Amino acid sequence: MNLHDRSATPNALAWVTEIFRQRVSTQASVSCDTGLCLISFEKSDFEIRIVRDRTFDPYNKNHLIKGQDEFFENYRHRSLPGLGSSAKKGLIRWKSRNHLIIEYDLIQLIFFMLNRIEEVYCSDFDDDDRFLYSNSVLSKFELIERPIVDEWMQFIRSAVKRADKSITLTQKSFCMDLSHDVDHPSRFAFGGAKNLASGIAADVFRRKSFSNIFYGPLQRLTGARHFFAHDPFNTFSWIMDRSEGAGHVSTFYLFSLRTGLNIDADYRLSDPAIRNLIAEILGRGHRIGLHPSFMTYRDIDEIRRQWNGLKEYLNVEFGHDDLDSVRMHCLRWRHPETLRNLSAIGVRRDQTLGFADRPGFRCGTCHQYRAFDPIRDEVLDITISPLIAMECSVTAPRYMGLACGSDALNEFLKLKRECEAVDGDFTLLWHNTELADKDMRVLYEGVING
Repeated sequence: MNLHDRSATPNALAWVTEIFRQRVSTQASVSCDTGLCLISFEKSDFEIRIVRDRTFDPYNKNHLIKGQDEFFENYRHRSLPGLGSSAKKGLIRWKSRNHLIIEYDLIQLIFFMLNRIEEVYCSDFDDDDRFLYSNSVLSKFELIERPIVDEWMQFIRSAVKRADKSITLTQKSFCMDLSHDVDHPSRFAFGGAKNLASGIAADVFRRKSFSNIFYGPLQRLTGARHFFAHDPFNTFSWIMDRSEGAGHVSTFYLFSLRTGLNIDADYRLSDPAIRNLIAEILGRGHRIGLHPSFMTYRDIDEIRRQWNGLKEYLNVEFGHDDLDSVRMHCLRWRHPETLRNLSAIGVRRDQTLGFADRPGFRCGTCHQYRAFDPIRDEVLDITISPLIAMECSVTAPRYMGLACGSDALNEFLKLKRECEAVDGDFTLLWHNTELADKDMRVLYEGVING
């Protein structure tokens, strides 16, 4: 079944209708026949007719969709992204006061982007088995910094408001969603003697922190009962102070078990220092999520074991029964297999779907949405919360390489402004280990307060 047909099955249209009800109006419904999709609204004569396109080709075609000037008078762009369109000029026009015609297959765009169709049929992955930005149509057409689905939804909302003010539009405001993957909670408390020595050397030569020649071995000798204030990776209280000061709640993603000994975390939930850390996080009103280990992204049995292990631990030790979120370690992902597995074990929200090698809008949206399995043609009981930016994607030399200065801050704030413009969620991942340096802390505060 091709993309055109997959996007118009009864289950797919029910899912698309849910998207429009969430993003535009609860009165919306979507139906399709061979050549036309119709967006209608309960208790209104207004309808939007979308022309279907069997030649829709997002891999090789992209054209800006334009219309009459009045469509864009209150819109920051003078056109809309037409990924998949080969038209010389896309048309948006009124047939009558109650009928808007869009000669662009918006339904296929939504289905393609939100369901990551380009990843479903991809066979080219990096060394960590990840789909890379460089292989995406978003790279080919330079659309990574535009939430292209959200832009269309904003346009539809404007058209509805103009046509029939009796249609009640859904309301949502901008939100910043801060999260932190806890790969290494301590520089000194865990790991072997080699890690301890290399950590001390790095602090001495990179940070000129000579005191850790003393505090490093002392932390190891006293065991993992608590983290020293001098530990450069112990930035948790500082993170929570900044989140609370800005009116935000942080989610800390913790390991439950290990499967890849050289790349997974070196701590256990039963370590007293980890227990004390969890107690502080929950006690201050922040959240805990699961960070499944390196080898779990295609292993439903192992990820279930880790999910259930963290759930049981939080419930028994803290009376906490609100675990709902996951982010896969190293952003490892196979679509839709990983998503399907997470849904099957009871995960309610995933925050993995961002590119490691480039920040931006991998799913074409910064809004959360219900997942759909395009292979099995079924709605999944899990919400996708797209990851918009990870700190190292911007700062690390192996990716954008913008370091900690003004260029990096501008990149983060540019994406944040895009999210604000479409009333979306700026989902930001910042590792606790990447806040050991003063310059990185300054950058972080600039992002969350800017």
